[in-house]
Amino acid sequence: MHKTIFLNLLIVSNIFFSMPASAETVEAQWKVHQVRFRFVGFSTAYTCDSIEYTLSRLLKILGARDDVRAEASCTSGRNPNRVQRVKLAFALPVLANDTDVSAEVFPARWEEVKVVGHSSRYLDSGDCELLEQFEREVMPKLQVKNTGRKIRCVPYRSELNRIRLKVSALKILEKKELETNREQ
Repeated sequence: MHKTIFLNLLIVSNIFFSMPASAETVEAQWKVHQVRFRFVGFSTAYTCDSIEYTLSRLLKILGARDDVRAEASCTSGRNPNRVQRVKLAFALPVLANDTDVSAEVFPARWEEVKVVGHSSRYLDSGDCELLEQFEREVMPKLQVKNTGRKIRCVPYRSELNRIRLKVSALKILEKKELETNREQ
């Protein structure tokens, strides 16, 4: 079954959310990544727009800057495809390196990020294959710590898919968080 997925991967309760993993503030800096990602789906097909949006959103949930770029090489036009090649370019916070004095240093904190879904209006169980491959191919290249994983993808039987991924990711502190910390 071909299926086009346009996900609204929003940070909302019970779907995608962050929780404090460590109250300690650390110094961080941006690290630019360029990753080639190849998606091969058995049950799910994506249009170029939908896979670009989904992967960009996943990276932002992990703490990437807003200038994430995901460029799928589309050979099938607007038609959904089970095989997609995507070039990802993004910057994520990493622990600051004392030897690189030219890089901007900013406060950050380790936060727990949960990706949970089965059948909700924000995440479809058909996205299981994409999340599984993203975790296997992209996440090892990032400074994130996998703290819990329950991903089970059953081809052509999306009702049996289970998605639960928990990682600890370094996230930049927002201005309001910094002001709250100073007041305490």
